[in-house]
Amino acid sequence: MKRFFVRILCLLVLVGILTLSSVSPAWAARTGGRISGGSFRPPTSSYRLPSRSANPSYSYNRGYYGGGGIGFPIVTPFFFGGGGLFSIILLLGVAGFIVQAVQRFQEQRQEQALLNPTVTVAQMQVALLAQARSLQKELNQLAQTSRADTGKGRVELVQGLTLALLRHPEYWSYAYTSLEKVPLNQAEAEFNRLALRVRAQVQQETLVNASVQAPTVTLNHAEPGEYLLVTLLVATTTPVKLPVIQTLTDVKNSLTTLGSIGADDLLALEIIWFPQADGDTLTREELVTANPLLQPL
Repeated sequence: MKRFFVRILCLLVLVGILTLSSVSPAWAARTGGRISGGSFRPPTSSYRLPSRSANPSYSYNRGYYGGGGIGFPIVTPFFFGGGGLFSIILLLGVAGFIVQAVQRFQEQRQEQALLNPTVTVAQMQVALLAQARSLQKELNQLAQTSRADTGKGRVELVQGLTLALLRHPEYWSYAYTSLEKVPLNQAEAEFNRLALRVRAQVQQETLVNASVQAPTVTLNHAEPGEYLLVTLLVATTTPVKLPVIQTLTDVKNSLTTLGSIGADDLLALEIIWFPQADGDTLTREELVTANPLLQPL
């Protein structure tokens, strides 16, 4: 009897998998636009760690005690009767040793921070009602006129996108933010992971930066889509704080924060939106199913 129920359960699971696999491609076939640029190369800096020979705090190792380090002043009083002098010299030696250890630790921290700084990978998604179709034209224009291969160009893109979204608060319907703080040598992998999760929802990217491709997917020209989803991904060395989305004010504050990142700190960006082509659709069910973390506003 137990084996019978196990077989029935396995059969139901198999039917469910086959059903979901046959349904999901139906709503994944849509067009999308993408703007990306930047790199995760270690920052170049002319900063050099201070030379220890030029630091007076290290001189006790060489000049004050005839090159004997802290061992000479500690041992000498045992032979010549140091008394209070021995205690003073001992304290000076211990203090100098502690100062040297702290300075070496600080130098190692500075060197590590320079070579592998902490990077914040921030993601923000805003879903707008389909009445904001004019925003698609602004995104298309940004992709065709802006340059993402320079720091200045990336800043202009982020500012252009955040301003375009801030102009349409009446159409905001869902939103979501996330933050990940990782070392520079892990930032690219985290950035790509988040980007690929969003890009996987698009069958064909019909506009990538300035490259326009004619859509080959079947579009529904009878009625406009219900929603437009815009995703902004940035990698920055600036410690960014984004609120958990609950209200329209949270969306506004998040967009303002991302739009204020400077060119020197913005390592990379990715802007993804869909649908992109005229006539393509995105229903509420499709939006929420593929993006369950979106919060209603």
